Amino acid sequence: MSATLDQTNDKNQPADGGLNMHARLLDATTTRFFNIFAMTFLVVMLAVHSAAGVPGFPNTGHWPYGRALTMETWSFGGEVVGSYAYLADDVQGVTVIDISAPTAPTLAGRFAAASEAWHIAIDGTTAYVSRRTGGLQILDLSAAPAITGLGAITPPDFGTFYRSEIIDSGWLAIADDRDGLLVVDVSNPAAASIEATFPVDVWDVATDGHTAFTTSNSMHVEPTLFVLDLDTTVPIAPPVEIGALPLHDESIDVSVLDGIATVAMGNAGVAVLDILDPTDPQTIATIGLGNRDVSSAIRAGATIAYSSYPNGLGLVDLSNPAAPAELPDYEIPHPGYANEVVKIPGIRGVVIAAVHAGVRIVDLTDPMAPVEIGS
Repeated sequence: MSATLDQTNDKNQPADGGLNMHARLLDATTTRFFNIFAMTFLVVMLAVHSAAGVPGFPNTGHWPYGRALTMETWSFGGEVVGSYAYLADDVQGVTVIDISAPTAPTLAGRFAAASEAWHIAIDGTTAYVSRRTGGLQILDLSAAPAITGLGAITPPDFGTFYRSEIIDSGWLAIADDRDGLLVVDVSNPAAASIEATFPVDVWDVATDGHTAFTTSNSMHVEPTLFVLDLDTTVPIAPPVEIGALPLHDESIDVSVLDGIATVAMGNAGVAVLDILDPTDPQTIATIGLGNRDVSSAIRAGATIAYSSYPNGLGLVDLSNPAAPAELPDYEIPHPGYANEVVKIPGIRGVVIAAVHAGVRIVDLTDPMAPVEIGS
């Protein structure tokens, strides 16, 4: 396994490595659309063959390649609350997995009405599901695993909702790739409303109280981490940019914990950022991961766990943030690969949503020797 580690503290380093930024973004966008088309075609063909009863693709039970839980489409985001993992499961809506017995997780239910589910954020017993062009759906989880709808918001100006994050009780930040970062009043789910906007295309957002960390990557904005101050005092003031940092390549997924941000950057790997001073974010290191396409990266203790194509679960030791060290991969049975990684609160473990390999629960207590405890 080869990897390169490019450490830098120069936040003014060119984000495009000397290449023409717009040409590279156009190429990345074209590649992304092609991959989405190809995977959509594959999913449709598998569904057609499954419905026809083709041997090896049963409608229920175990799938081939060791797949234990039937999940016909990708899961792009999720959260664990109590004994349940809630996965944003694309066209199937919200999938609920019972992990009360981690060695034997079971499918507990689905909320199909939230189709095109891309990300889910949970505050108490309320869930907020970002549904891309379907907008935001607000769900009641108080009778888990049963789910009921509470309200919805339609994207303004034909936008796409990729992710939502809790600001504080009754307030939400939504990443919209067309309209920017939206500050939304959800105190009354049946009458939720957009109250303020930061008008720069954003792909992802993570919040730390009233501070938002957003990634932008479009034909209109070079890859950038924007740090925003969010106001939830009525009357609401627009979000204010308090810091920014250029990013390499496709800045996709951002997560924050204890003054450090990790950013999944597609085929550019993972960036580790110092955000203790949100007005002056600094790059600690960029972890180059060869030919992998990293779509999700989170921290579990001193370990970064990331999902990547075409590999399984990648791991990085972050015990010394200035010198992160790549660890051996956790392999997923071929042809499966990790698409989303969800942290389990209270333990050093993660739930992996894997294309062609279902749901897997992995204990990362010893990151040098991760152990699958359930699937």
